[in-house]
Amino acid sequence: VVATGRNGAEAQMEANRLNALRPAGAETPTARAETPQPRAAAAPAGPVPTLASGKAGALKMPSGTRYQVHYELVPADSLQPSHDPRTFAKNPNFPAGVQGRAYDTDPREQAKVIQGDRTFDPMFPLSPRPDARGTPIVAPSSNATIIGNNRAMIMKRILGTPKYDAYFAALTEMAPVFGFTPEQVRAMRTSNPVLVRRLEGVQETPESFAKINRESEETFTQVLGTEAAAVSRGKALSQGTLD
Repeated sequence: VVATGRNGAEAQMEANRLNALRPAGAETPTARAETPQPRAAAAPAGPVPTLASGKAGALKMPSGTRYQVHYELVPADSLQPSHDPRTFAKNPNFPAGVQGRAYDTDPREQAKVIQGDRTFDPMFPLSPRPDARGTPIVAPSSNATIIGNNRAMIMKRILGTPKYDAYFAALTEMAPVFGFTPEQVRAMRTSNPVLVRRLEGVQETPESFAKINRESEETFTQVLGTEAAAVSRGKALSQGTLD
């Protein structure tokens, strides 16, 4: 032991005493530098990739449930469908358990995307209709496509082709319908804008998103059929049964 940080004979005498007590051959302990522990990577911060916000609206489900939405223009590259638009592998950035269609393993679902690309009509994803069809619907604070993954994959497939050029021309012309100006859209050309509807006021959990996705798969015929079956069962109850 060597005295450090003290002054005078008293400090040196104390150091000599400790050295005399140490067994022969024993190493003098030295301070070890702590190994830095790896830190978890911080979650990416910043706003959701968006180019402009437009009109507010409502999303109406066949069951009668309504959700608030508003139109937005987002860069096409920022869309996060559930699966890769060309390989159909699952998107690791998409919330698990939300997508009910197995695009990664079901050739029939894959064929729908491929056929939608081949026969692309720019007016379909620009529809102002208030139901789950038409314009894709994304999460409140990300561009994960909660409804319309087929359409989102098609939009990513057509980038850089004349089909996207036709879509952009139609989007520019119809811009006022969704709360934008043609000048706004033209100024975004290099960002490849895509029209989406953004959900508002919903819980941002996989369970909540999965429920919304399932509701969108229902049809008015299915809902009416369920209601009719319930009425039929009610009529089948006899008065004696009720008693």
